[in-house]
Amino acid sequence: MDDRINNPHDKFFKSLLEEKTIAIAFLEEFLPGNVKNLLALEQLAHSSTSFISPELEEYLADVVFNVPLRNDGPDKEQCYISILLEHKSYIDPQIDFQILQYLGQSYRQQIQNRQKLQLVIPFLYYHGKKKWQQRSLSSFFTGLPDHLSTYLPAFSKVYIDLNDLNFHQIDDLRNIFVRAALSVQKLAREDNQALDSVLRILNTLEPENDRNFRQVLLVYSLQITRLSKETLKAKIKHMAPQLKSEILSTYDQIKIEGKLEGIIEGKLEGKIEAKSEVVLNLADAGMDVDFIVKVTELSREIVEKIIVGRGADH
Repeated sequence: MDDRINNPHDKFFKSLLEEKTIAIAFLEEFLPGNVKNLLALEQLAHSSTSFISPELEEYLADVVFNVPLRNDGPDKEQCYISILLEHKSYIDPQIDFQILQYLGQSYRQQIQNRQKLQLVIPFLYYHGKKKWQQRSLSSFFTGLPDHLSTYLPAFSKVYIDLNDLNFHQIDDLRNIFVRAALSVQKLAREDNQALDSVLRILNTLEPENDRNFRQVLLVYSLQITRLSKETLKAKIKHMAPQLKSEILSTYDQIKIEGKLEGIIEGKLEGKIEAKSEVVLNLADAGMDVDFIVKVTELSREIVEKIIVGRGADH
């Protein structure tokens, strides 16, 4: 997960794409057919690289995949597919200039790493509430004679705007996980509708096989929903006991993380003694060691010593 992303909507989408089968399903749904036919998507692999330069961090985040081309030659050609998430608080009509900068950075980075150059296919996914009227890069240069317009840089991109997809179109998507994720994200700014949608979806998923996806959906919907624990309990009272327990446990963890965020990043930063109380409170609340390590940023060894030491004191 990219720590530079603070927007829960972007974090949710990046979490989904970490699951290879969902990433493949998403690309199969939205890549143009003539492009998709040239790519061996079943051999898609996550890339650890990012082509986001420091200047672009404010505007974009990326998820990069390595995909072989379908060819019969001895040397299998590869390309990158970069899914770009626009995460500013306002709509920027000049996004093509930022993508141009991104593409330039991607090729420069490959050259500096002495790689064999691979094509980068930019895929822009936008899920903001406002309709985004994009302008092509060439539209900013009006009145140029034809002989001069040939000097303008040109590239293609795949663009998906969630506003352009209605629920009937989403329901027609083949993959259940992609359908569920886009439905929930489309409802994300409609009060508690996203949570209600997630609760309906959770009842349809397999309890064991879909655990990771279920958890991603649940964390996202609870992060963006403002409701009391009592209201949540009323919403889930008819669910299976195991599912209710998981939902309430996730709710508690999210609330604890939110309350601790300012403490851990502020006056307690770097002070193990002061964080000891936080560790013990989390342990008393039933949180496991891995979760406590994550939110306190203490080592596992120190967390375990604090918990064991408390037992010795008693």
